[in-house]
Amino acid sequence: MKKKVLFFICITLYSFGSLHSQNYQWRSSGPYIDLIASGITYYFSDPDIMLAGANGVLYKSTNGGETWSYYSFYDGTLNCIQIDPNNDNIVYLGLENGIIKSEDDGKTWQQTGQNSGYINSIAIDKNNSNIIFIGAGENYSSYTGELTGILKSTDAGQTWNHVFTKPTDGVNNIIIDHNNSSIILAGMSTEMDTDYRMDKTFLKSTDAGETWNEYDVTTSWYSGCYSLTQSPVNTNDLYCISVSPGNHRDVYRSTNKGNTWESIFIYYFDGPVKTVITDPENENIIYAYGADLEDELRGLYKSTNKGNTWTKLQGNIPSSMLHLILNQDQNFTITSNEGIFKSNFGSNWVKSLCNAYITDITIHPQDDNIAFAAAWGEKIFKTLDGNGTWELESSVSRNDKIIAISPSEPNNVSAASGRYVHKSTDGGNTFSNQFYSFMSCGTSQCDSYPEEMLYHPNNSSRIIIGTSGVDGVLAMSSNGGSEWGFINFAVSSFVFNPNDFNMIFAGSKNNGVYRIEDIWTTTLNLVDLTGQTAMGNVNNIAVTEGLVLFAAADNGLWKFDQSTWSKLTGLPDDIFTSVALDNFNNFLYAGTENNGVFLSTNLGVTWNEFNNGLTDFSITKLELSDSAPNLIYAGTKHSGVWTVDHFVGIENEFNQSLSEFKLSQNYPNPFNPSTIISYQIPANCYVNLKVFDLLGREIVTLVKGYQRSGSYEIVFNASLLSSGVYIYRLEAGKFSEEKKMVLIR
Repeated sequence: MKKKVLFFICITLYSFGSLHSQNYQWRSSGPYIDLIASGITYYFSDPDIMLAGANGVLYKSTNGGETWSYYSFYDGTLNCIQIDPNNDNIVYLGLENGIIKSEDDGKTWQQTGQNSGYINSIAIDKNNSNIIFIGAGENYSSYTGELTGILKSTDAGQTWNHVFTKPTDGVNNIIIDHNNSSIILAGMSTEMDTDYRMDKTFLKSTDAGETWNEYDVTTSWYSGCYSLTQSPVNTNDLYCISVSPGNHRDVYRSTNKGNTWESIFIYYFDGPVKTVITDPENENIIYAYGADLEDELRGLYKSTNKGNTWTKLQGNIPSSMLHLILNQDQNFTITSNEGIFKSNFGSNWVKSLCNAYITDITIHPQDDNIAFAAAWGEKIFKTLDGNGTWELESSVSRNDKIIAISPSEPNNVSAASGRYVHKSTDGGNTFSNQFYSFMSCGTSQCDSYPEEMLYHPNNSSRIIIGTSGVDGVLAMSSNGGSEWGFINFAVSSFVFNPNDFNMIFAGSKNNGVYRIEDIWTTTLNLVDLTGQTAMGNVNNIAVTEGLVLFAAADNGLWKFDQSTWSKLTGLPDDIFTSVALDNFNNFLYAGTENNGVFLSTNLGVTWNEFNNGLTDFSITKLELSDSAPNLIYAGTKHSGVWTVDHFVGIENEFNQSLSEFKLSQNYPNPFNPSTIISYQIPANCYVNLKVFDLLGREIVTLVKGYQRSGSYEIVFNASLLSSGVYIYRLEAGKFSEEKKMVLIR
């Protein structure tokens, strides 16, 4: 089937065909990140649902930890997670600066009444969820002005009472007795050179925290009770890690609820023994994980007689363990410096997949199979095949939010995080460890978030960056990013004027869209284009060669024809996060926060859903190559990057029997004023079809872009040209041919 395209000198283009071809299927392509969680837990109602936190992001698993995806943001450094035992929608996070709470299953967060202190442990009374205990104190702290000890809330975290106040190096664990909520158990630690020597590092209260008794776990000077656990089957049995007189980390056991303790060491771990856990159904089975200078001793151990004897479990158990949890289904989960690992019954450990939260995508200007993706809390990823093979690049920052590649010199790639930008000169294979600040604001904790970065289309020395937030800026460099000038103007997205690279169109949070002129100076001319238009936060902008603007905003997708704004109809009521434009074909793609991708083939007049094969509808970024639009890239919140073939508007019925390139004679010839130019290409390639006069001057470009193999027809209308002989030339891959045609008026 031939693909027919109508082209007029007035640059009017019509495309025909179906949007529903099976060839236009979104494909999931990664990348996956190593989730090094600093806190992890599972739901009481369903142990297959788990939460883990890392780098300010809460991740969620619904299949027992096999796969993880982004769930929400939180502000702070996480130490522990606890879910209300009576209401899965209520989640508490213990941070390095207090405790925060969510009442909507971790989607949004608010500060509780305790907004200071290094929170190590949270315990919630299963009989009364309003009663909460937290343990505070940073390891190796000086105690000067530091919140340490145990605090209690009786109103679900609104207010707190300090119920144990002796200086400690940290209250590591708090347990509310499984059978009696008046009994509170806690393990502490202290540093050996502090003024307050703490041999008694186990605490017990029998009156819900009103008074406390202290007990010895060991007689070591450098004492502590780490990783305290209680058997849910026999609540008299307690286990913790402590330091033996030989200065080794050993497992200690109490069979009388902490009144006395005895060492049941595994080996002389150089340490520490990281954790000890109990079987939820068998009081005799316990597990302990320990590290040692000798690799053969490092690993996970099991005892079937309450710790009297131990057997090392075999298999590919990860080293450098951070957390170990075991649910009632005998599913183990280990968080380590290598990622999260899952195992049933302690054997056959499998590394969990964690989908990346994509914050930015950029495509190579000459090959759209090559692309870069920035993932939240990670380094930069790169693909060379466009369909699923991603490599982690050697960026020295784990927090790059945006990335740009120079159109004129693709070896120049820059990435930015916070206030700093760093650069690669070898196509993104390696990034310099030299960082350059593109803004300044009184403190290192600027309220500024990198949103957009672009190179000048024809000059790789010129880079522009926009950030949002109270301290947001628009920053410009004319020497490849080594030095920057900036103005205090927050920008969330911008795009170059395609006809004037000294001008950009920029969107901002809460302030609409601006035309900004003379951008390579710090005395910019800002023109407000939106006035009172209620579009909300502007998240992304696209512009046609005719300077028609499209703004993806919190309040819909908007179009500006250089005189008025109009909100485009036929789309869902959603936040629009991204917009991508194929100028040549007049195709417009729009990404939403909850409804996936939509496509218009007539610049927004009508729309079709474009989600075939897509399973994650939370789009963060759409990217379409200008020079070779074969693939569209979509970044998502929950499942990394997806790709799909760029829609060309015609049903995908390609003639697989084509064996050669061919440019046919136009018909009719001579013509007045229209004629049809036909050609065929046997393979996918980049195509240029242009018309020239006899002096070699270019009249018009009819086709410019990447096309699939097949046969094509172009209707050329020359109503604005004078009579004469003209030449049309086809360049497809390495093929080139030209023919003459005669216009008779």
